[in-house]
Amino acid sequence: MGVDKAALVRPDGRVQAAWLADLLERAGLDVVEVGQGVSGRFTIRDSRQGPHTAVIEALDLLGLHPRDLVVVVPVDLYRVSLEAIEWLIRAAFEGPFVVERAQGMAWDLWGAWTACVNPAACRLAELVREPRRCRPPLALEGDLDDADDSAALGQQLGV
Repeated sequence: MGVDKAALVRPDGRVQAAWLADLLERAGLDVVEVGQGVSGRFTIRDSRQGPHTAVIEALDLLGLHPRDLVVVVPVDLYRVSLEAIEWLIRAAFEGPFVVERAQGMAWDLWGAWTACVNPAACRLAELVREPRRCRPPLALEGDLDDADDSAALGQQLGV
């Protein structure tokens, strides 16, 4: 796509990854960036073998326990709100889930106890064992839309 979505500068001067990390921390989450380290947070370098591999590698390196809660959020949620993050956390506490959008399943947006993660997954849709399909409340649907390409994200951010 040519541009790293995580490094796009938002109108307030922060890069997208740092803006999202700040929001996740405001919701009470510990943030681990899986990527190139542009958020200023603890980073696990992405081996660039695909997002499912990156998540599995990160969970393995972190040494999480089976009852640790994980919420996976892609960096290109440029409009996500604190309320939407809090909804994701509540959904994760109820058991493994994947966000269902009008255009289909968002396999890169999910939460689960680490015991529910499939370390043998070969694609995102196989990462969480038996997830519930969760539709966000209507008022939060737009908050959880992502940008499919860097140009679209850049346009939304006004850069």
